[in-house]
Amino acid sequence: MFSNYSLLLNPVRSTKTRILGDGRAVLSTWSGSVIISCNRTNRFPRKIELKNVLFVPTLDKNLISCSQLAAERNEVIFKDGRCNIKLTQEEELLTLGTEVAGVRDLNGSIL
Repeated sequence: MFSNYSLLLNPVRSTKTRILGDGRAVLSTWSGSVIISCNRTNRFPRKIELKNVLFVPTLDKNLISCSQLAAERNEVIFKDGRCNIKLTQEEELLTLGTEVAGVRDLNGSIL
């Protein structure tokens, strides 16, 4: 879920209600894809596309669904204070973020 409409690629009108981890219900009004840049070990960052991302104008932060990443046959690994993703058919781990005050903070860029 993202709160910046300008980040969505190929937006489609989509009204859905989702429940956040704190119990709040939020309403999305659009969905689309978002390109993010993930860190790689000793190499240039890697761009990946997140599909079916919801636009929720009331959010303060952008949220990435680990369960949605895993449903697309990717591995999401939390280890040593980092959140890594291993994309389907690839050997290299990409770092999505690190833990900051108990929350995983996205280190990559949103393009």
